[in-house]
Amino acid sequence: MITPMCIRCAFTHMRVVRVFDWMAGRTVAFCSMGSRALWSFSSRERSLSAVCVRLQEGVSSSRVNQTPALRHDGGCLSQIMSQGESKVSRNKLVSIGLLSWYVAVSVWMAQAPVDPQFWLLASILPALFVVLLVVTHRFLPLSHTSHALITAFLTLHTIGVHYTYAEVPVGVWMDQVLHLGRNHFDRIVHFSFGFLLAYPMEELFRLSASIRGWVVYYLPVMTVLGLSGLWEIIESWVARAVHPELGVTYLGSQGDIWDAQKDMAAALYGALLSMTLLLIVRALRGAETTLESEAAFSE
Repeated sequence: MITPMCIRCAFTHMRVVRVFDWMAGRTVAFCSMGSRALWSFSSRERSLSAVCVRLQEGVSSSRVNQTPALRHDGGCLSQIMSQGESKVSRNKLVSIGLLSWYVAVSVWMAQAPVDPQFWLLASILPALFVVLLVVTHRFLPLSHTSHALITAFLTLHTIGVHYTYAEVPVGVWMDQVLHLGRNHFDRIVHFSFGFLLAYPMEELFRLSASIRGWVVYYLPVMTVLGLSGLWEIIESWVARAVHPELGVTYLGSQGDIWDAQKDMAAALYGALLSMTLLLIVRALRGAETTLESEAAFSE
């Protein structure tokens, strides 16, 4: 005969079983988390050991006999820090060298320009840009690759404003050989504006704003296009402010009514080409890294 006491004991037994099941589930989850944490820690330790081994293998045989081998992680970390400091100093020297190059080219091209007033007006914005880079280099540390690309563009611009874009000898020679009908050095510089400055912009967006994905390639292209339009507007303002002869020279249209649109299009094509090449290079590097990881895992 089933009594109330039996029913109460049955319910109590069910509650105890549920409590034990809950405790067992928690124990399994805790053990799983602990195993993952231990695996992550061991992976990091293996990575650090691999870095140490690579650094030790890079030491020359002559120094091995004089310097004791690295026996603990502290020595490995100190060597990593020393290599990082040497890289920073090397990048600083490269930046100083590029700045010195631009200053030397600017001083050289300032000697007897074809149109001194045009040279002065066209050199103000680049000079302010260089000053901005020098002032903000600690807050926005661009790579030496970006600095080299910026220096290359500024060099082309400095040459153009020395002769005025319509009279640059290289453009005149191209017109005579290829029968282009005009001096296209200005189009080369506008194309270089997009091609050479798109990567520094991409690096700036990637490092300062932590942008990832397709947006990191989209923003430099749109920025180049916007700055190209702004430059054309500034040119029109200066052309209206100065006397007509200098205004025509400053615009550099050379009789082409679509000069502003073609200049903007050239900058856009340069930025698109630069970002496409960057995307291809990174895709190839990613595929190569994946293959090396699979080969190391198989071994």
